[in-house]
Amino acid sequence: MPYISPDTPVFRRLRDDGLLVRDARGKVAIGEWWNGYGAALDLLDPRALRWLSGELTRLRQEIGVDGFEFDGGEAPFYAALGCPDPQAYTVAWNRFGAGYRLNEFRDAWLAAGLPPAQRQRDKHHAWAGPDGLSSLIPSAGPGVGPYR
Repeated sequence: MPYISPDTPVFRRLRDDGLLVRDARGKVAIGEWWNGYGAALDLLDPRALRWLSGELTRLRQEIGVDGFEFDGGEAPFYAALGCPDPQAYTVAWNRFGAGYRLNEFRDAWLAAGLPPAQRQRDKHHAWAGPDGLSSLIPSAGPGVGPYR
């Protein structure tokens, strides 16, 4: 995730280094997402991408991680932070993650020609319903297609 929990040592370091999105007043912008509140890496700043790349490299070397799920990075979160071109952050996130051989994304924008594995949005742990697993197969839902 390109989001950083506020009031942590990592947040303070990134804030002090100027690697987080700031609001119109110059303060670090804090937004709400499904897991609470967070600041966002400024994915348009090459220094922020270098920092994140270093962290992921460390995980690969120290723990042996093979790949990463590049969750988050969606334009609505960056829009809520006041970013003038929120889609640019999703594009930057996609381009960053595409550099990893094993990757998976929930959100992509202008990613044709890139090698990311993109998944559909989260699904409920049930077959039926508008967000159930049956929605993965358009003609498999009850009352749809040949399964009426």
